[in-house]
Amino acid sequence: MLIIKYLYEEVKQYQYFSLTTLQPPIKLIENPQMEDILGEQQRIEKVYTDEIAKQDSGRNLAWIYIDVNQTAEPSTLESMRTNASTSVVLPIPLKSIITDPATNATQLVANTTYYQMRIFNVAVYLLDEYESPLGDCSSAVQEPCPVQVKLEKSGVSSFFNSSMDLHVFTHAPVKFGAGTFSYDSKTGCPLSENNCGDLCDKYIRYSPFGKWNVAVDKPTQQGVDLSKLVSIRFAFHVDYGSTGDFSPNLFGKDPELYKQGLGYAGVSGKPCAGVQEAALVQAQATVKDEF
Repeated sequence: MLIIKYLYEEVKQYQYFSLTTLQPPIKLIENPQMEDILGEQQRIEKVYTDEIAKQDSGRNLAWIYIDVNQTAEPSTLESMRTNASTSVVLPIPLKSIITDPATNATQLVANTTYYQMRIFNVAVYLLDEYESPLGDCSSAVQEPCPVQVKLEKSGVSSFFNSSMDLHVFTHAPVKFGAGTFSYDSKTGCPLSENNCGDLCDKYIRYSPFGKWNVAVDKPTQQGVDLSKLVSIRFAFHVDYGSTGDFSPNLFGKDPELYKQGLGYAGVSGKPCAGVQEAALVQAQATVKDEF
């Protein structure tokens, strides 16, 4: 029955959102009646609503960022310069440990202290060697000087739960807003405020970890000289939990090679007017010692 299939899809979505299994699990009798199915559906909706309230009450928001640079990933940047498009993999932080010295058997475990990291907003910038955003404002007759960057997350999101166990989910690819993120090349601030769209859906909350597809349509007409591209900066407004210990690893890329840390929605390291930086300032008071 279609309604039973829908019921199990709700269970899957709850487990994605909570990173736990539904307890007790669904156990429908053979040839269930409609009231049996509706009873289970109501139970799932209640635990889902309770989980939303729980996460809302304990929300811990901050902007984090990572720079994917020419030195660390020359082929990634070359693809962008040549094709005006590229794909960037931002893995979840993992490390390999030996579980059996006799056989050298290994296991991948968390290499960070941050968990349940979920997206509330996203920004992406094309930067030159001076960490200034690409985009020519010299002929602009008015401000701002927008640059549009196509951004899409491929269909995998990874999370750690509070026990630091890894959960990996597949989903359909999802675009930022209507398909493009816009920044002001003069100020280095986003112009796509609160326009994250399906990528920041309240009931899904994807992770920043996975493969991201980046492209610029008609770069010359946008005043973007891709020959000057030296790094691509991803910034994520995330909710997260922490074990309380310090870790330099926000992403599964070596922080010695990939600049990463706590930041802002914009490029300059200062709040951007019109963007919800008040939440960041408040969050910094909580997380500054962690980072």
